[in-house]
Amino acid sequence: MVCLRRLLMALVLTLTPAVALIGAGTLMVHAQQPTSTPDYDNWQSTADRSDEAIATGRASTNALEDLRNQLVKWRDIFFAEQGTNSIAINTVESQLKALGPAPEDGAEETVSVAEQRESLTVQLNRLREPVKRAQLAYNQADGLIRGIDAIIRERQAEELMELGPSPINPKNWSDGVDALYQTGQTLRTEIRLAWANPIQQTETKEALPKVLLLALLGLVLMARGRFWVEWFIRIGLPQQTSSAHWIITLVISLGEMVVPFVGFLLISEALFSSGLIGLRGEVILSALKPAIFIFLAARWLSLRCFPRMDSYRLPLILDARSRRAGRLYGGLLGFIIAVFYFETDLARASGWSDAAVNVILFPIILIAALLLLRLSRLLAKHSRNAGSDEQTDSYRNRLTRFLANALVALAIVSPVLAGIGYFKAAVALMLPSLLSLMVLAALLVIQRIITEVYTLISRDREGAADDLMPVLLGFFIVLVSLPFFALIWGARTADLYELWTQFTKGVTFGDTTISPSIFLTLALVFATGFVLTRLLQGTLKNTVLPKTKMDA
Repeated sequence: MVCLRRLLMALVLTLTPAVALIGAGTLMVHAQQPTSTPDYDNWQSTADRSDEAIATGRASTNALEDLRNQLVKWRDIFFAEQGTNSIAINTVESQLKALGPAPEDGAEETVSVAEQRESLTVQLNRLREPVKRAQLAYNQADGLIRGIDAIIRERQAEELMELGPSPINPKNWSDGVDALYQTGQTLRTEIRLAWANPIQQTETKEALPKVLLLALLGLVLMARGRFWVEWFIRIGLPQQTSSAHWIITLVISLGEMVVPFVGFLLISEALFSSGLIGLRGEVILSALKPAIFIFLAARWLSLRCFPRMDSYRLPLILDARSRRAGRLYGGLLGFIIAVFYFETDLARASGWSDAAVNVILFPIILIAALLLLRLSRLLAKHSRNAGSDEQTDSYRNRLTRFLANALVALAIVSPVLAGIGYFKAAVALMLPSLLSLMVLAALLVIQRIITEVYTLISRDREGAADDLMPVLLGFFIVLVSLPFFALIWGARTADLYELWTQFTKGVTFGDTTISPSIFLTLALVFATGFVLTRLLQGTLKNTVLPKTKMDA
């Protein structure tokens, strides 16, 4: 579940920029007068080990990542150390500037002024000495980090181009069958041995009422939970086209994910309470948990992007039959992603061979390719419908056609690569593409939420979608999603942290450094002022002015 962990890290990095900026500012304040100087002897030892690891290139990727983390910590220390004595340095520099340069034309100056200038110069050099040393160490650490990153990226590229066992070779089919059989046998043996223990039998029988109750409740929630939530929305909430109704409906619809997932958790608890689950069973349940959540999330997103009701402002311009097909394809693609993650984790825990993994996952890639072809047809149909309605070849319409063509190419290239034996390259194309579709669907939903909330605030239904604030917020959401796309397509969290570090350092022009916090503050002030202005306009237009006798 490396990709899920990367996504979680991206969420932390993108949703807390203000905290990071405040932390960076606090770090700079403390850096004015640090409590202690860096241990340069210890740093030199780390630098020597890093030089040797980069030169030989024999260290494992995990070892290089650990070494890189140490270098990043050292680099942060040296960056903070560069602010040492900054107040004193500025003071001495201002004093030297007040004295002016030494006369060069042979003119004489008083002895006291010359002595004072010399004293201040010596003092300035002494104050700058730790700063220069920290700058040199910072540059060294930064260079070593770049060297490690280059080695890791080169290894990732070589791994993608590795030619492995072909899944269409009949000689490899037995490996896949044996892997599945052995995993099933191991699970059955664990349960049989646990039941053969008389003490475990007694404990299981005592826990049987609890096990049956949890299992029954979990099965009911998984099987009927989504339908109950939909029934409540359909019966309990009268059908309206207001923004408030849409937002309330969306919040309640989250139960379509939450209720079935709670049911799965209850079933897992029932199995653990029975005491018959061993190590392999625990691995299977642990792998099932994120897989189930991915499937439920994908199904929920497909229901939002291809709604049943012909409500206003549909995400995609499709008829009822096409939307029904879209819901089916979206749910099946979510199931494919879930199965892929589950089998990958199971293969890692069970020690399956490369041939077995390729054979077992190849049918999943084929099914995903067929579903992508079907989905591309729906996107092409939406593009045609949007063009006929708008009579313009808009940017969004062109982007939709490009996405449809890209899905067709992906559905062809990925299975071909997998069949030849470049299975890792095929997976590196197929899985990130499916996850990217989920993120795009989430962006559609978030964009709709922004529009509806803005409509609710401004009470302007007609022009809300094209107003400036929703457009700016939508653009900001797209920027926030970029780290997620980067992680999905193979970027490391270290790469994102590196970009964030460079960003928070600001841009230097000569002796002036422009901090990004200035631009963020400006954007925040502008957004707040714009929202308040729109609220005032809406209040005057809908509440105050209609009560006057003024002409519209």
